[in-house]
Amino acid sequence: VMKERLSALCPLRVNLVEKERVTRVLFARPAVIAAGSPGIALVQEIADDISAALRAGVAAAEGR
Repeated sequence: VMKERLSALCPLRVNLVEKERVTRVLFARPAVIAAGSPGIALVQEIADDISAALRAGVAAAEGR
């Protein structure tokens, strides 16, 4: 049952897009896809952790 509830997490998608020497990080947030799901709290927690890791990676790449 839990597998069915978390199916919105598979696959997770993070894209890096570069244009004119500017790179964007695009993250398809699974909590949007899983809205209304019984597993939304766990999905949101995982999405928050991934977002924080992406922000930290961007900050490190920028030297902040």
